[in-house]
This record gives sequence, structure tokens and C-alpha cells, in this order.
Amino acid sequence: MGFGFRKSINLGGGVRLNFSKRGVGMSVGGKGWRVGVGPSGTRMRATVPGTGVYYEKRFSSKTPRAARTHYAEINQADRNFDRSEALERNRLEVDAFNRYVAMLTSVHEETSESVDWEAIAAEEPPFSENEIGPNERAAREALYAYRPGVFDRLLRRTEKIKLRLQQAVADARKEDERLLQSWRTRVETAKRVLAGDVPTYQTVLSNEGPFDDIEALGSGVQVHFPDGQTVIADFAVRSEAVIPDKRKTLTATGRVSERKMSKTDYYGLYQDYVCSCLLRIGRELFALLPVDIVFVNARASLLNTATGHLEEGVIVSVRFDRVSFEKIKFDRIDCSDAVEAFPNRQHFRKTKGYGFVEPLIEM
Repeated sequence: MGFGFRKSINLGGGVRLNFSKRGVGMSVGGKGWRVGVGPSGTRMRATVPGTGVYYEKRFSSKTPRAARTHYAEINQADRNFDRSEALERNRLEVDAFNRYVAMLTSVHEETSESVDWEAIAAEEPPFSENEIGPNERAAREALYAYRPGVFDRLLRRTEKIKLRLQQAVADARKEDERLLQSWRTRVETAKRVLAGDVPTYQTVLSNEGPFDDIEALGSGVQVHFPDGQTVIADFAVRSEAVIPDKRKTLTATGRVSERKMSKTDYYGLYQDYVCSCLLRIGRELFALLPVDIVFVNARASLLNTATGHLEEGVIVSVRFDRVSFEKIKFDRIDCSDAVEAFPNRQHFRKTKGYGFVEPLIEM
């Protein structure tokens, strides 16, 4: 805090001349009101005599500098941009959540293409093993057709070109050998699959990775073959890693609102995800293997209210047969209803979710 200075000279007629550190000003008025003009701008004050109550209003007389005005405009534009960017970010966050939920309930809609093992087993070789392959034949024709041009002879590059063409013949021969070996492997695999060879079944599933996206979500799938016509799949739900328990929405002002799902909504989403995955597992196994029956047991960890501990067990067990399964129009179904149409065991309540059941068949 420093020293201040103020001096006022009454010029008469209600007019005063005012001096201060900031400059000279003038005011005019009478009892109860006064208007002043000075370095800080114009000020008007009205008082209620004898009460100490007054009302004051200031009118700035300063004209802002162009640079200051431009700076203020830029700041306002930045704030508007930041707000628009935040609103778009919020919209994308909610949209991503909705897409994730839609993905959880539509796992069954995507599947591998069906493999015709009989057609593969009957495939003809790409060429006879006693003949020159198509790639080598084309490379040899290019070698035999080569005739050195004038520039080839002048630049003495004829031999280099011939060596390159000869190397191309050798490379083409190796490519034909790979083609033939690929055909042998494919046909041999098809024959073993058609014979119900379980190790070959496991190799096919390992190569194709049909459950990779289910596992990417956090769930897991293991497969067992009691015989060449039956598959038992064990589906580990792991809901805590997959199913959200809060719903995201946009408020009227564009903010993200996160609210805990109702029990009905949460368990409804849980059931839709489980049934969608059960159907997807069945589709993949029927598409890739010539089996007739697929059992799928869905396992989860549930709270035992008697002990307070989580316990793992089967919550849904279903038996799919190929003939009935292949009649389903998967883009038009309700997953829960579709699973109910097959022999199954499950105990589901809308406000409490799944309970444990005995599996139709154990792994």
C-alpha cells in the first residue's frame, strides 16, 4: 500500500475540479446526485440524503486498443474451439460405449466361412508331378525368347541378363514346388478331417483362430473332442472384464453422464452376451469341422451368499445339432430365444442373473 493524493476545488454552481495521482477530473451535481468525468472514465452517483445509501454506475470512456480487442477475440475463439472439441470428444466417448454394447450382443453375427472338406479332398493337383510347373514353364519361355539387343551388346550386359533369367527359372521351380506341397498338405488335411482325426481337428482350430475376438474381449474358449462327431466347448465368460456395469449418455449440455445400470439392464446385457457367444461358438465349430453335435458349457464366477466367496461353475449348458442349427437365420434372432430352442440347462432371473446348473455333459 502506498500514499494517495486527492484535492477538490469548488468552482460554484455545483461544479468541482478534482486533482489526484491519476490526473485531473471534474464533477457536477447537487444534493443527492453527482456526475464526474476523470481519468477513469465517467461516473454517476445518486444518494439518499441522511441514510448513507447510494447507487453508483461507471461509464468507461476508454477506447480499447486494436491489439487488445484482437487478443480478446482470439481468446474467445480459443475458448469456443476448446468447447467444441470437448463436446465432440464427449460425443465420441458415448458413441464408442454404445458401439461396444452393440458388439457384445452381436458376437454371433460374425463367423468363419464354411469349409467344404470333401471338395478339398477331391482337388486335382495344380500340375502333374512329372511335368514342369506353370511358373517354371513361363520363366523358361522368357529365357529362350531372349535375344540380345544392340545396347545389350554395346554395354556388354548380355551375360548378366541371361544369368538373371536363369535365376528366375530356378526361383519359379521353387515356387511350383511350394504350390505342389501346399496342395498335398491341403488334401491330406481334408482326408484326415473327414476321417474324424481329433489331432487334425485341433490343428485346424489352432490355424484358423475362430475364437480370437471373443478372447480379445476378455472371455476364453477351450475345446475337447470325445469322438470325431462330437465337440464339447468350455466358455469362460469372465463378466467382470467384459460387461460394463455403468451406462454412458450425453446430457443436454453435451457432458458425459455415467450412471450405474439397473440390475435388469445389467443382467439383460449379461444374458445377451452369453447367449450370443454360445451361438457364435456353435457356428464356428460347425463351419470348420464336419461334426454333428456341439455342446457348449458357459462358466462364470458367482458369489456364494452363504460363504461370501466367489465360486466358479456352469451357468448355461446347451446342445446344438447341425441339422437344426443350420436352419437358423442369425441376423433376425433373439439370442436368448435361439438358445432356449435347443436342449439346455440354465437358471436366469431378471434381477439376480444366472445361477449354477448341472452341465448336460462334462469336458
